[in-house]
Amino acid sequence: MSPNPPARRMERCPVCATIVRTDRVVVHLRSIHPDRVDSREVLRYLRDRREALGATARSARRPMGRGWTRWRIVGVILAAAAVSGVTYYVLFPPNHPAVNDGSAAPDFSFTTPSGGSSQLSAYVGHPLVLWWVATWCSSCQLATQVFAQQYLSQYENAHVLLLEMEDYNDLGQSGPSISAMASAYGYHGQSGWVLGVGSSSGTSTYNPQDQLDYYYVISGSGVIVSQGAGLGGNFAAALSAATGG
Repeated sequence: MSPNPPARRMERCPVCATIVRTDRVVVHLRSIHPDRVDSREVLRYLRDRREALGATARSARRPMGRGWTRWRIVGVILAAAAVSGVTYYVLFPPNHPAVNDGSAAPDFSFTTPSGGSSQLSAYVGHPLVLWWVATWCSSCQLATQVFAQQYLSQYENAHVLLLEMEDYNDLGQSGPSISAMASAYGYHGQSGWVLGVGSSSGTSTYNPQDQLDYYYVISGSGVIVSQGAGLGGNFAAALSAATGG
């Protein structure tokens, strides 16, 4: 007879108090409470909480001996602190500007390939597509090539600007610079195509879920018209939305 599987640890959701498996808390919050979980800090606290609870469980399996009571108290204190941190950040998330359709596009700063600094507001005045990418993402690389070969001229003719923006710190992975990546696939300083590296706050505002390929269509007056994932398959739709088609 096979041994019984270990019992799953359960806990209450800090938002709705629903009983959820510890290893499913992040998924639950993202899917059921997306409006309350919009920052990476919340997810970090959730991961820290699971690690603290896991450490407590491992300690519980060890034979009780000298020092056991002291470490049990430390584990309880750590777990309680993690719970408090999660609850605070879920109920009082960082105040990021809204990036909803119909709202004004929040301004942010970015670094240009030459090492200078610029801002989104410098390009408001005509329609643009703001595209957040990770340079090590193969689909982002392919989409960059597709844009250069098939859509750049269409965007230029419609006076729509593409801002291809590398996520801050390339989402924690190692990849080429945004200029090296884009140059390999057809970028050579075209006027209708701007490259940059987003600031930490800009990336957190526009890409809070760390998606590899996410874009926003912004009108000439600086209002978000539409947004979505996978610009490579939506260049035509984004162009139509930017021109009011």
